[in-house]
Amino acid sequence: MADSTHSPIRGTLLFASVVLLFLSSINSALDARRVHLTVEQSQVSVLPDEEVLEALSLGYKTFWADVIWIRALQYREKGNSRRLVPRFADAILHLDPAFKAAYRWAGTTLVFANGISQEGVTKANEYLERGMQQFPEDPYYPYTVGTNWALFYPAKDKREKTEMKERGIKYLQIAMQMRGAPENIPMLIAGLMDKSNPGAKLDFLEQAYVSESDPEVKRSIERRIAGLGDIDHERAFERSKRQRSRWVQANYPFVLPGLAYQFGPRASFFR
Repeated sequence: MADSTHSPIRGTLLFASVVLLFLSSINSALDARRVHLTVEQSQVSVLPDEEVLEALSLGYKTFWADVIWIRALQYREKGNSRRLVPRFADAILHLDPAFKAAYRWAGTTLVFANGISQEGVTKANEYLERGMQQFPEDPYYPYTVGTNWALFYPAKDKREKTEMKERGIKYLQIAMQMRGAPENIPMLIAGLMDKSNPGAKLDFLEQAYVSESDPEVKRSIERRIAGLGDIDHERAFERSKRQRSRWVQANYPFVLPGLAYQFGPRASFFR
């Protein structure tokens, strides 16, 4: 009887002891960082290995993920470098793969903390790619990966800059197809496309116009097309708009134009 009475108390005390021991180890490591010692010099580890961490969690994985998350935010608030950000992020995501804020935190901090670098952008996008796999319907992840590659990656030369833009555009196009995607994506992609190939840019904008359902966004795309195209192209575009509208009304009168466009063969619009 005594054992059954005190076992919950023993379990609580054991859990509290493990928590205090773990937090003490983190504090010791971060104290060493504050006196300008590296992790190797102080011979301390900010976090145990992921397998050990999982065992120490005693089944309370999401609780531990929250504890480490709070400590990670404190670490950055004190002006520490981004060097240990991956260690914190890996620990949190190992315990709780659905911890959305951790993906975003790593994806932002690794890009902008302590100056933008190729290594930082690349590592940030690794976490955002993991976020894409975990949350495949969230446009934030492909959108941010795309902008990181296209806008923030410090390319060493013009050729690499072009490659990064093209890589970024692919992710932005993925994001553009998702519900809730930022409305500026078509304009952003058009701005990133190769200026030496205006025909490809016009083709993209026309396709974006057809698939877009927001009237304001459609007007923005139309203005961009008018600014890029010549008079003959503008006339052809207006004619194709009328053809598309008639085709949608005849075939899918109760379906959004962008969705109707996906149903039917594109070539039929121009017959």
